[in-house]
Amino acid sequence: GKRLIDAKNNLETHAIICGQLNEALNCISEELGSNLRESMGKVLSLDVEVRPTVQLLALIKHFDDPALSALRQLDDISQVFDPSQKSHFLGQTLLSALPVIPE
Repeated sequence: GKRLIDAKNNLETHAIICGQLNEALNCISEELGSNLRESMGKVLSLDVEVRPTVQLLALIKHFDDPALSALRQLDDISQVFDPSQKSHFLGQTLLSALPVIPE
């Protein structure tokens, strides 16, 4: 993985980078959905009380998207050994989600 904030153990650099996170979010905000944009604004808040818990973050509507759900299931289906479950997923769940998955 790559660090989100790489300040090279320098507190001053870390503070500067944290101060620029909202500007960075604004630069990419058009590419994000409104639910994700709003949640990321809270995640990047300097005020700890505003930040959502991991459990609340996982419940935002962005992650409840049918396309994301199907892709998540596609990742998990490789570990399922029951052919009928695989068949149901590939024949119905994935097939219905394909039109809404962006290229």
